[in-house]
Amino acid sequence: MAEESFPVIEKPLSAEQWQSVTLGIGSGVLHEGGFPYNLTNISNQDNTVQVTVSSTQGYAHAIVHGFYHKIDAPVTLSVPAVSTATTYYIALQYDPLREELPVKLDAYTSLDRSQGKQYVILHEIDRQPNQLLTDAVRRFVRPRVAPTIIVSRPRELPDPSTVLWGTTAVIHGGSPGIADLRMAIGTTDDGPRTWQSILSPPWEALPDTTNAVRNPTSGVAKSIQRIGRQRKITGRIARADGSVYAASSDSGYRVVDLEAKDRPSGAQRFTVRGIGKVTGHVEVSRVNSEIRLQINEGFTNWVDLGVIEYTADEWV
Repeated sequence: MAEESFPVIEKPLSAEQWQSVTLGIGSGVLHEGGFPYNLTNISNQDNTVQVTVSSTQGYAHAIVHGFYHKIDAPVTLSVPAVSTATTYYIALQYDPLREELPVKLDAYTSLDRSQGKQYVILHEIDRQPNQLLTDAVRRFVRPRVAPTIIVSRPRELPDPSTVLWGTTAVIHGGSPGIADLRMAIGTTDDGPRTWQSILSPPWEALPDTTNAVRNPTSGVAKSIQRIGRQRKITGRIARADGSVYAASSDSGYRVVDLEAKDRPSGAQRFTVRGIGKVTGHVEVSRVNSEIRLQINEGFTNWVDLGVIEYTADEWV
């Protein structure tokens, strides 16, 4: 057949045709809240785990390579003890040769992709020999699939609780280009959702150090913003005891301790500003995972970090 088009009026779709229609939706969990396909009830006695339904919807559902899957009750899966280090994949497997249940939930020790098989991995369990199942390393994976909507103004966004978790909204604002991108996500997987900006996520406060607290008279608090591997740090800082930053300090002043996920890909230096003619800079250290302030000349009661921007090792 050189050319084909469907559906045909009053004729059913074949499984292959249905897949062609729905494949463009993508593969992943349809997340309406309540932690669908969660992993619970890990039993050392039976070497089993349970995959649960959403705690708010009473079911869990997903799409795998164009085919639908749903559970309306917890499913118990066997994760037997092993003689060699083994990774179990708790996954939804699509098998085109399986007629009655094209998508099946199970625990797999390998991902067989022969004869058109496809997977959505929900969880990974690394099990060692002679290890209790509760002691095995477990990782949540659960990719989710959701649509994109377009609105003109933020006030036109739908209630985030009414859309799938991860729904992306383009706010074009009536001007050329994309004004903002927002996603319906929550601070916890099963908690309430809000529209959060993708282009400019919120700033997170950084802990004080002896040599870097918020300047008591003016300026913003020390904080960090994470976008992928990009890190931005800002703040106007002062010393906790009220003393000055001075060039006489040979080793400088430790002003930020960096978490492992914020470790820079390489050392960098940034110029900073203080009172009067003082000059100084900060060093972002990969080795020590810190930011240290060095005053080159003069002294100052406070330092404005401006915006320190660098690339980190880890994607968030």
